[in-house]
Amino acid sequence: MDKTKAFFQDIQALGARVTGSFATGKQTGASDIDFYLSYSKFPKLKRILKKHGISWGSITIAYIDTMNRYNPILPRPIEFNMYYKKLAEKLEEVDIYGVKFKTR
Repeated sequence: MDKTKAFFQDIQALGARVTGSFATGKQTGASDIDFYLSYSKFPKLKRILKKHGISWGSITIAYIDTMNRYNPILPRPIEFNMYYKKLAEKLEEVDIYGVKFKTR
């Protein structure tokens, strides 16, 4: 199994839900991947990021991103946030690098 898919499988198992442009099917080549994650899951998320060698940053509580960091297993930046609101129009499920995610 490739490293990218293994990382996203761990994120999916954590209960992360895709939101933003990927959840609506309107992503572009420049889009990041936005994930909703409940506050209680952030400590485990940090362990998963460390396990996979993912560099990340945070500007506030319950927010993590990989913007402007070198992460060879990530094809594009990702963000995790507990503040994303539910989208009115979205796909039910999306495929992120071979891993099925529910949307929010």
